[in-house]
Amino acid sequence: MCRRGAWLELGPSRAATGRHSTGGARPFFHKGRNNVSYQVLARKWRPQTFEEVVGQSGITQTLANAIRLNRIGHAFLFCGSRGIGKTTTARILAKALNCESGPTDTPCNTCRHCREITQGNAMDVVEIDGASNRGIDEIRELRENVKYTPATARFKVIIIDEVHMLTREAFNALLKTLEEPPPHAKFILATTEAHKVPVTIVSRCQRYDFRRIDVATLTEFLRDMCRREDIQAEDSTLEVLARMADGGLRDSLSLLDQVISFSGREIDHEKTMQLLGRIDPGLMFDVFRYIAGGNGAGALERFGAYVDGGGSETVFHREMLDLTRDILTAKMNAPSRSSLPEDLPELFSVDQLERIFNVLLDLEQSFRQTEFPRLLMDVALVKMSRSLSLVPLEDILAQLKRMGSGSAGYPAATPGREPERAPVPRPPVRPSPARGSAPRSAGDIPRPPANRPEPSRPDPAAQKKKPVVPDTGSAGNTSQKVTRTPDKGFRRKASGGAPVTPGNDSGRESGNGVGGTTGNQDIPLRKAVQIEDKPDTDNSALRALIAQLDETHAPLRGMLTYAAVKRDTDEELVLVFHPDYRFHMELMDQYGDVTGLLAGAAAKAFGSPRKISYGMGDRNAPRAVIDQDILEKRRREARKIELAGSRPEVARVMKMFRGEIREVVLRESPGGDLKKAPGSLDLPSGNAVDEPVDTGDDDILEDDDAE
Repeated sequence: MCRRGAWLELGPSRAATGRHSTGGARPFFHKGRNNVSYQVLARKWRPQTFEEVVGQSGITQTLANAIRLNRIGHAFLFCGSRGIGKTTTARILAKALNCESGPTDTPCNTCRHCREITQGNAMDVVEIDGASNRGIDEIRELRENVKYTPATARFKVIIIDEVHMLTREAFNALLKTLEEPPPHAKFILATTEAHKVPVTIVSRCQRYDFRRIDVATLTEFLRDMCRREDIQAEDSTLEVLARMADGGLRDSLSLLDQVISFSGREIDHEKTMQLLGRIDPGLMFDVFRYIAGGNGAGALERFGAYVDGGGSETVFHREMLDLTRDILTAKMNAPSRSSLPEDLPELFSVDQLERIFNVLLDLEQSFRQTEFPRLLMDVALVKMSRSLSLVPLEDILAQLKRMGSGSAGYPAATPGREPERAPVPRPPVRPSPARGSAPRSAGDIPRPPANRPEPSRPDPAAQKKKPVVPDTGSAGNTSQKVTRTPDKGFRRKASGGAPVTPGNDSGRESGNGVGGTTGNQDIPLRKAVQIEDKPDTDNSALRALIAQLDETHAPLRGMLTYAAVKRDTDEELVLVFHPDYRFHMELMDQYGDVTGLLAGAAAKAFGSPRKISYGMGDRNAPRAVIDQDILEKRRREARKIELAGSRPEVARVMKMFRGEIREVVLRESPGGDLKKAPGSLDLPSGNAVDEPVDTGDDDILEDDDAE
């Protein structure tokens, strides 16, 4: 044992393992007068009365009034995020109940009980960590101890911190005691995750929700702390600390402690920003001014200087999100979390701020999946600076509204914008057949331009023999049979490689199994024939046949839509495929029992047995079912475009924006008949359907059908 101030030396001695020291320097420890450990600001300036609690005036006022009115509950539940005063308020409540001059709403902090509770060694105030004592055994022990009266104090107060960490069994064991505790017992439960506390526990307590502390209150509190500690700090630095604390008082004091240790008594703003990894607000203000002016180069320069100095792209992105939120809040005249330059909110509209926010939000997702964050940030800055030059949607809608109201002329030109130029005529654009879009001419079937070269056709000399469908039965034959005519106009290679002429190609019966060609086929490359160039035919019998096939044979129904009727009599139905649809005919050869399926469908469709055969036609084969459907859709689309273009307001809009109508979608409404009201075409503002709406206007397409 050594006296105070003496030297404590550890010389060569036997260690715990039984080994002797090897000699050398002797370590020593000095027990001097300055052995008291440093106490952090959060513990040093912990509130000791209800009035000193920051940012929770509603809760502290309620508890103080309950003590004055002698309406003290037996169980309290304090909920809220970290570092906002839950445990501190619980200790103050324990002192208020056990103070020698109490119960009182203003504990004296000088009596024996107040001092013991402040120092944490009071026998009758028990603080339990729910994370460490979460089992049913600890709760059983607590139930047994709470039955005994307090040793010295007025009430026995049990404070369970992080109560949501208790197990389900522990909560169940606590229910009865929490509902009907002894008169001398008070329970205070604190948690940061109230949703994890069972409802049966919450219903037995008075719940108090502690809220996060706003930036302005935290900044003022930190300024007061600096005065007490004799620290020189700028208001902008304290505001940054308050924002980083995210509403937590303890977090703000911890940050202030860290900054004081780094800077000393005089806190430097620039060094503080570097220490905390934050960005100077002036830099962010300059970047947003460049974006508002459409100066992407200036924004890139400021961002590049920041990154080259060791800055982080993710920190820059987070600061831009925070500043966008603050500007939007100021724009809506709502309380802002930070002070902004007066001119900054005036540089943006609400729509522009929404665009910036959407760009930054998409960028946050991209940051998680890329190895080039600086490149993404550069592109985002350029995109934001360019997107602000777009015409707001409200301006376009206002112009359309003025034109729709019948006002003469166009809106007056906005000062600073370019004068309206004369529309430049554009050549008509032929719609893609694959999309089936409507032609620009009204009501006519689109025809190929006059200067377009004619599609290549087969040499007539090479096709002296026309495809003939062999008659395999007499007119009186009642057997249902599907035959496959031989290919004409094409050459097939036999297995040995020698070409097989069409005359040597015998017909194939579909009833003998799966049909199909053998060997590789040498098909000449030809340009596809336009639908409009194919001769029309009556495919009503084929449509009736397709309708009798159920949904289980949907592939076969789809193949038949690429066929056309070549001959239709009471005894037989001859189908033909255009060479462009050769692939679909070959699929039919490989589709199971085609004979039985088509025979059954024919009996249902025509009421009597009928022989059905199909084969490959030449380039002059008629239009298939699907060709007719495409042309019908085009006619309807062309008619809708004609009706839409006939409206004066639509014509003015097209002239103003130099546009053209690509597609019109009708919205069904009661009485909305184009035949009766050609000018009542209604363009929908919401969901559009791709299928044409049957307007009931049969006579509109009469002329087209005749053509």
